[in-house]
Amino acid sequence: MPPPSPFEVHVFPYVLKKDGEPIYPKQKVGKFIFRDAVELKSETYRFGGFSSLNIIGNKIYALSDEGRLLRATLVREGHKIVAVSKSSFDPLWPEEKEPKKKEYDSEALVHLKGNHFAIGFEQLHRIALYQLGKESEKEKTFSAPAELSELTKPNEGIEALTQISADKLLALTESAKDESGNTIGYIVDMKSGEWQKLALRKKDAFRPTELAILDEKHLLLLERSYGLFNGLEVRISLISRADIRAGAVLQTKELGRFDHQSDIDNMEGMDVIRNKDGSTDIFLISDDNFNPLQHTLLVWLNLPRHCC
Repeated sequence: MPPPSPFEVHVFPYVLKKDGEPIYPKQKVGKFIFRDAVELKSETYRFGGFSSLNIIGNKIYALSDEGRLLRATLVREGHKIVAVSKSSFDPLWPEEKEPKKKEYDSEALVHLKGNHFAIGFEQLHRIALYQLGKESEKEKTFSAPAELSELTKPNEGIEALTQISADKLLALTESAKDESGNTIGYIVDMKSGEWQKLALRKKDAFRPTELAILDEKHLLLLERSYGLFNGLEVRISLISRADIRAGAVLQTKELGRFDHQSDIDNMEGMDVIRNKDGSTDIFLISDDNFNPLQHTLLVWLNLPRHCC
């Protein structure tokens, strides 16, 4: 595959709001404590469109929905994001020639171990395993059940993905529905390649965009909605890991949200860092859809110990 291409990312302060008023560090958003928000900009070709986020130590892996993987170093001082340095793009395709978007419409990224990652794709619905070294190398592909192409639009397939055991992934679609109107998901066995169906209880207009492991008992679910009257809203909720099994209908418990007055953007990526004091840092990244009217935001929240 083509080698990584280095470039510079610029970090600018960004003001988020709550009830129309600026949010300052240490203020609460639901159960979360707000730390910081910045806007990321770069002059490099096709920077943006980030649909998923992994943070490992101080390393950022942000996945573009055009099949480009951003690798960078996150620099923090106190509770401030001060830089995103040593940045490069890894293209996921094997040839020098850039493929059509539908071939590498990558929407979900999860770190497995070492340099191994699982990536979920829409349009050509599948999950692929990659090893990231000096260059990216695809190791294995699991094609989604044929029903997924019948149940949803091409670009509303696998949207959220996380690892729930050594051999299994949990994938949630953006808009595929079961007979009861619940959002369809799958437990994917990375050994056998089997996809087992489950569902996420549909309550309202929110759609899944990302999953992350919070602790041994819970997952975090990131969702977004957009409506004519409510505008753009972003919500983070809990899912009990004990409920995840084939045929289940998963329930959620809301922890916090940004409403249409917050100046939030289209948040699609999320990951967590567990701290020594028992609290958890949550990072969100937005997909600007390569639209000059939108922003690439990196938002830092903190969930206190024993909050929920």
